[in-house]
Amino acid sequence: MAATIQTLVSEGQTLLFGEHLNASKPKSYILSKDANDFWSYDYLLFSMSSFSTPARVCLFIMLLLLPFAATYIITSLLFKATRWSNVRGRRAPLVPYSIPVVGHAMAFAFSVADLIQDNLHLCANELDNYSPIRFKGMNVELSFISGPKNVFSLFRQSRKFSAKASVVIAIDRLFGTPKHLVPSFYDHDDTGYDGKPDSGSRDVAPHLRIHHTVHVQVIKYLSGSGLKPMTNKLMENIAKTMLSSGIGGVWLEMEDLFDFCKSKLLHASINSMFGEYLTALHPDFVDDYWKFDDCTTTLVKGFPSFMVPRSWAARRKCLDSLKHWKAYVEKLVDADGRTFYEGLDPHFGSQFIRQRHEGFNKMEPMNADSIASEDLAIMWAANSNAIPAAYWFLYEIFRDPELLGRGTVDDPHPLNQFWAERFLLKTGSDHSGPLLQSYRKKHVDIPATTRPELPVRVDSAMEDSAVQPEVKYSTNGLAGAWVPYGGGQSLCPGRHYAKQEMLMTFAIMSTCFDIEILQEPGEVTLPDLGYFGLGVLPPKNKTRCRIRRRTFRKDSVVE
Repeated sequence: MAATIQTLVSEGQTLLFGEHLNASKPKSYILSKDANDFWSYDYLLFSMSSFSTPARVCLFIMLLLLPFAATYIITSLLFKATRWSNVRGRRAPLVPYSIPVVGHAMAFAFSVADLIQDNLHLCANELDNYSPIRFKGMNVELSFISGPKNVFSLFRQSRKFSAKASVVIAIDRLFGTPKHLVPSFYDHDDTGYDGKPDSGSRDVAPHLRIHHTVHVQVIKYLSGSGLKPMTNKLMENIAKTMLSSGIGGVWLEMEDLFDFCKSKLLHASINSMFGEYLTALHPDFVDDYWKFDDCTTTLVKGFPSFMVPRSWAARRKCLDSLKHWKAYVEKLVDADGRTFYEGLDPHFGSQFIRQRHEGFNKMEPMNADSIASEDLAIMWAANSNAIPAAYWFLYEIFRDPELLGRGTVDDPHPLNQFWAERFLLKTGSDHSGPLLQSYRKKHVDIPATTRPELPVRVDSAMEDSAVQPEVKYSTNGLAGAWVPYGGGQSLCPGRHYAKQEMLMTFAIMSTCFDIEILQEPGEVTLPDLGYFGLGVLPPKNKTRCRIRRRTFRKDSVVE
């Protein structure tokens, strides 16, 4: 039989594989061109013996790749059909993918920025200008929305959004709150941010409304008159930290300007918001914090501790320090007996942090571990975006002497323009949150539980919102093109603190120091897109510079 098969193969006859239906025992068969001729054999792979090894390898690879190719072809056809459809209420087209079931999950894990950038061209078509598109993971679905008009329309319906899901993911994955509290406490509270619980929400005791409590405290103390004591202290601490950094009147070369900025600014910010006991009790806390911050891109993906032990250890060290600080400070508070200090607090550093702790202490599910996670969360929110933004502010101005001259004139507009540009060019954040209700844009429905993603880098400033250089600074006509802090109910409440930190840093550094960026012609510092989705992007490469302190008259105010 084998000889017959070999003869058929050598003669180029067509062979079909199947099963002999009339056999008492099921056996495989080969059918030749003559439909009446059958040859039985016990295993299908027997026929493979007549092929050469390279041919068998190629056939195996083809069979292996077949499910992926079929998945990509099918999803591509579905994407085109949905994209060009005029049916009202249709879903946003799903971007083609090749891995069955998994979808875009692997791309999420490696680089969300590359995934979005590679598919940004799919947002525009002849029927719907900047139409939404969807990405699908194993257990998550993202709708990507671009174009100023679409973004502006989305924020006008901001009450359909909730940032709760993002908060729950962050407090769990990034900041390490005890696992049992995530479903039973944070996720259980669906009452919203407003004073009145959302209609249809669960019956949650007023003092256990964690999302509302945090939101109210942030609004009260990080904006308006409540912010002033903290920003005054911040400016004092930035000046004190920078002027006591050991930099004299002789040029001092530095390997990285960002390392210098993030160390000094974080120390000043922590002492302004949390008081001086934290860094006094734990002198290495600033370094520990930045080690944790370096791991956020890994932690946010939810990898378990055995896969990324260093990341978990870096976070654990910060949390342990915060727990120790809280216990120490509360002993001082008990010994003091005073319940309120106007503006700044001698123990907790600020009324903001003290009121947060008093609110958390009234919540029965909260414990020392969960409160430490909340402390780490607010510290990250206040610094891990503002400090990289302050660095970009300094880098762009000091690398261009002409720009520096414009920024120091007695005119507020250049500073505001520089500040705005840093967030336009160096931000890689996603905004808004899962939908509470379905949202429709140009016949496309984005259903509830879907997470809309908005581009907030220069990609979102499309052609119809472009402005000419050297015109008077204004935000007119840019609605929907520049959304560095989100919008609607998800508008970042700490934006005023961040802006003050940026402007104070520039004012002090440009007044007290000379800085020269030591880069070759054409060399630039690039943002690290690995942090895309977490806010302002830190620099990817180091920025060599040299710095010296300016000298002033003895009667100078600066001295």
